Amino acid sequence: VDVIFFCMQGSRLKNAPTRVVKHINEVSGGRITIVPVITNLEREKDMEDWWERNGRGVQNMGLGETEHACITGL
Repeated sequence: VDVIFFCMQGSRLKNAPTRVVKHINEVSGGRITIVPVITNLEREKDMEDWWERNGRGVQNMGLGETEHACITGL
């Protein structure tokens, strides 16, 4: 495994399981890239605005040191 896409709802950021991120990093020795994928942003005028407001919190969870994705699903 080289990369894990960690999907979470933007509205539930405070409940994101940082234990999972820490566990993956411990088990893999930090060799697996974890990319945050933020969902449920349909009401955002510009999804990047959400990242500007919340990106620091995502990074504080040990995520987002690479790239990120903000998506809308159907």
